[in-house]
Amino acid sequence: MTEAVVVDTGVFSASLVPRPNSLAPLYERHLVGRPLILSPQTVAEIRFGALRGGWGERRLEQLEGRLRLAAVAPYDDELAWTYARLRHACVSAGHALGGKHHDGDR
Repeated sequence: MTEAVVVDTGVFSASLVPRPNSLAPLYERHLVGRPLILSPQTVAEIRFGALRGGWGERRLEQLEGRLRLAAVAPYDDELAWTYARLRHACVSAGHALGGKHHDGDR
């Protein structure tokens, strides 16, 4: 079975808006053929970006279709403990992801 990958807002949205020098091709090899998992925060951030960008109904429908292809991680007590342990490990190791400004990235 192919291993799932947790994807953050920047990676998921890289291919949504065509840009010169897009990072999408760099991520592609890590994502193609693998189940994607998004956090609820990532889904909200992606939708906010689309609304802020003034996306029309057709483009929003396409976005929703892409979002339906990914699983959204349920928020439960196990996830809360995993998050707490990850942040503690990052702080203990002096890793940047331990910082408060990385709450959404963690």
